[in-house]
Amino acid sequence: MTSEQVVARFDRTTTDWLDSLGRYCDDDLRRPGPDPEGWNLGQVYSHIIEATESLAIPSIRKCLDPERKSSPGSMNIAGRLIFFIGSFPPVRIRFKPRPDYVPSDITVDDAKAGLIRTRDAIRSISGSIEKADPLRRARHPAFGPLNAQQWLLFAEMHLRHHLRQKRRIDKALHSGN
Repeated sequence: MTSEQVVARFDRTTTDWLDSLGRYCDDDLRRPGPDPEGWNLGQVYSHIIEATESLAIPSIRKCLDPERKSSPGSMNIAGRLIFFIGSFPPVRIRFKPRPDYVPSDITVDDAKAGLIRTRDAIRSISGSIEKADPLRRARHPAFGPLNAQQWLLFAEMHLRHHLRQKRRIDKALHSGN
Protein backbone atom coordinates (compact mmCIF):
# COMPACT_ATOMS: atom_id res chain seq x y z
CA MET A 1 0.00 0.00 0.00
CA THR A 2 1.39 3.40 -0.94
CA SER A 3 1.66 6.31 1.48
CA GLU A 4 -1.05 8.08 -0.49
CA GLN A 5 -3.40 5.12 0.02
CA VAL A 6 -2.62 4.93 3.74
CA VAL A 7 -3.23 8.68 4.13
CA ALA A 8 -6.57 8.33 2.30
CA ARG A 9 -7.52 5.54 4.71
CA PHE A 10 -6.29 7.63 7.67
CA ASP A 11 -8.52 10.48 6.42
CA ARG A 12 -11.55 8.17 6.15
CA THR A 13 -10.98 6.72 9.62
CA THR A 14 -10.46 10.19 11.10
CA THR A 15 -13.68 11.32 9.41
CA ASP A 16 -15.52 8.40 11.07
CA TRP A 17 -14.23 9.59 14.46
CA LEU A 18 -15.14 13.22 13.67
CA ASP A 19 -18.63 12.35 12.39
CA SER A 20 -19.35 10.39 15.56
CA LEU A 21 -18.64 13.46 17.67
CA GLY A 22 -21.82 15.05 16.30
CA ARG A 23 -23.84 12.53 18.33
CA TYR A 24 -22.21 13.35 21.68
CA CYS A 25 -22.26 16.08 24.28
CA ASP A 26 -19.42 16.69 26.73
CA ASP A 27 -21.23 14.65 29.41
CA ASP A 28 -21.35 11.62 27.07
CA LEU A 29 -17.57 11.76 26.72
CA ARG A 30 -17.16 11.74 30.51
CA ARG A 31 -19.75 9.05 31.25
CA PRO A 32 -18.12 5.79 32.46
CA GLY A 33 -17.87 3.04 29.87
CA PRO A 34 -19.11 -0.53 30.26
CA ASP A 35 -15.80 -1.75 31.74
CA PRO A 36 -15.25 -0.36 35.25
CA GLU A 37 -11.48 -0.58 34.71
CA GLY A 38 -11.67 0.77 31.16
CA TRP A 39 -11.67 4.24 29.70
CA ASN A 40 -14.63 6.44 29.02
CA LEU A 41 -15.30 7.72 25.51
CA GLY A 42 -13.48 11.00 26.09
CA GLN A 43 -10.39 9.13 27.26
CA VAL A 44 -10.44 6.99 24.11
CA TYR A 45 -10.59 10.14 21.96
CA SER A 46 -7.83 11.69 24.05
CA HIS A 47 -5.69 8.56 23.70
CA ILE A 48 -5.90 8.31 19.92
CA ILE A 49 -5.05 12.00 19.55
CA GLU A 50 -2.18 11.80 22.05
CA ALA A 51 -0.76 8.63 20.50
CA THR A 52 -0.80 10.16 17.04
CA GLU A 53 0.57 13.54 18.13
CA SER A 54 3.17 12.42 20.65
CA LEU A 55 4.27 9.07 19.24
CA ALA A 56 3.44 8.45 15.57
CA ILE A 57 4.02 11.91 14.06
CA PRO A 58 7.30 12.61 15.92
CA SER A 59 8.51 9.12 14.99
CA ILE A 60 7.70 9.69 11.31
CA ARG A 61 9.63 12.96 11.49
CA LYS A 62 12.60 11.16 13.08
CA CYS A 63 12.56 8.68 10.19
CA LEU A 64 12.53 11.55 7.70
CA ASP A 65 15.52 13.31 9.31
CA PRO A 66 18.75 12.22 7.56
CA GLU A 67 20.80 13.80 10.38
CA ARG A 68 19.25 11.56 13.03
CA LYS A 69 20.70 8.20 13.91
CA SER A 70 18.36 5.36 13.01
CA SER A 71 17.18 2.87 15.65
CA PRO A 72 19.01 -0.41 15.18
CA GLY A 73 17.32 -3.74 14.63
CA SER A 74 14.06 -4.66 13.02
CA MET A 75 10.43 -5.08 13.88
CA ASN A 76 9.67 -7.88 16.35
CA ILE A 77 7.35 -10.82 15.71
CA ALA A 78 4.25 -9.07 17.13
CA GLY A 79 4.87 -6.11 14.85
CA ARG A 80 5.47 -8.32 11.83
CA LEU A 81 2.21 -10.15 12.45
CA ILE A 82 0.13 -6.97 12.81
CA PHE A 83 1.70 -5.38 9.74
CA PHE A 84 1.25 -8.59 7.73
CA ILE A 85 -2.45 -8.70 8.65
CA GLY A 86 -2.81 -4.94 8.17
CA SER A 87 -4.67 -4.38 11.43
CA PHE A 88 -4.67 -5.20 15.10
CA PRO A 89 -6.40 -8.51 15.84
CA PRO A 90 -10.19 -8.18 16.30
CA VAL A 91 -9.93 -8.90 20.02
CA ARG A 92 -9.70 -6.75 23.10
CA ILE A 93 -6.10 -6.06 23.95
CA ARG A 94 -5.77 -5.58 27.67
CA PHE A 95 -2.74 -4.01 29.24
CA LYS A 96 -1.99 -3.88 32.92
CA PRO A 97 -3.36 -0.51 34.11
CA ARG A 98 -0.63 2.10 34.40
CA PRO A 99 -1.25 4.75 37.03
CA ASP A 100 1.28 6.96 35.21
CA TYR A 101 -0.87 6.87 32.05
CA VAL A 102 -4.55 7.61 32.21
CA PRO A 103 -5.77 9.59 29.22
CA SER A 104 -7.33 12.89 30.16
CA ASP A 105 -10.99 13.63 29.68
CA ILE A 106 -11.68 15.79 26.66
CA THR A 107 -14.54 17.94 25.43
CA VAL A 108 -16.29 17.45 22.10
CA ASP A 109 -14.72 20.66 20.76
CA ASP A 110 -11.22 19.64 21.94
CA ALA A 111 -11.64 16.20 20.38
CA LYS A 112 -12.68 17.75 17.05
CA ALA A 113 -9.74 20.15 17.13
CA GLY A 114 -7.30 17.37 18.05
CA LEU A 115 -8.49 15.04 15.29
CA ILE A 116 -8.31 17.81 12.70
CA ARG A 117 -4.83 18.76 13.94
CA THR A 118 -3.57 15.16 13.66
CA ARG A 119 -5.16 14.70 10.23
CA ASP A 120 -3.56 17.92 8.98
CA ALA A 121 -0.17 16.97 10.42
CA ILE A 122 -0.27 13.55 8.73
CA ARG A 123 -1.26 15.17 5.45
CA SER A 124 1.58 17.71 5.72
CA ILE A 125 4.31 15.07 6.10
CA SER A 126 2.80 12.39 3.87
CA GLY A 127 4.48 13.61 0.68
CA SER A 128 7.91 12.96 2.18
CA ILE A 129 7.17 9.45 3.43
CA GLU A 130 7.20 7.75 0.02
CA LYS A 131 10.75 9.04 -0.57
CA ALA A 132 12.02 8.19 2.93
CA ASP A 133 14.87 5.74 3.43
CA PRO A 134 13.12 2.50 4.49
CA LEU A 135 16.15 1.61 6.61
CA ARG A 136 15.85 4.77 8.75
CA ARG A 137 13.79 3.70 11.74
CA ALA A 138 12.44 4.93 15.06
CA ARG A 139 11.60 2.54 17.87
CA HIS A 140 7.99 1.68 18.68
CA PRO A 141 7.55 0.64 22.35
CA ALA A 142 5.74 -2.61 21.48
CA PHE A 143 6.82 -3.49 17.93
CA GLY A 144 10.46 -2.41 17.75
CA PRO A 145 11.98 -0.19 15.08
CA LEU A 146 9.59 1.03 12.35
CA ASN A 147 10.32 3.10 9.27
CA ALA A 148 8.29 6.15 8.22
CA GLN A 149 5.85 4.15 6.07
CA GLN A 150 5.29 1.66 8.89
CA TRP A 151 4.70 4.46 11.40
CA LEU A 152 2.10 5.97 9.07
CA LEU A 153 0.38 2.61 8.74
CA PHE A 154 0.55 2.11 12.51
CA ALA A 155 -1.19 5.47 13.07
CA GLU A 156 -4.05 4.46 10.79
CA MET A 157 -4.33 0.91 12.23
CA HIS A 158 -4.37 2.34 15.75
CA LEU A 159 -7.34 4.61 14.90
CA ARG A 160 -9.22 1.68 13.39
CA HIS A 161 -8.41 -0.58 16.33
CA HIS A 162 -9.94 1.85 18.83
CA LEU A 163 -13.15 2.09 16.74
CA ARG A 164 -14.05 -1.33 18.17
CA GLN A 165 -13.61 0.03 21.69
CA LYS A 166 -15.68 3.08 20.79
CA ARG A 167 -18.49 0.85 19.47
CA ARG A 168 -18.59 -1.08 22.79
CA ILE A 169 -18.83 2.18 24.74
CA ASP A 170 -21.45 3.56 22.29
CA LYS A 171 -23.57 0.46 22.81
CA ALA A 172 -23.47 0.95 26.59
CA LEU A 173 -24.23 4.69 26.26
CA HIS A 174 -27.26 4.04 24.07
CA SER A 175 -28.58 1.18 26.18
CA GLY A 176 -28.49 3.35 29.30
CA ASN A 177 -25.89 1.18 31.08
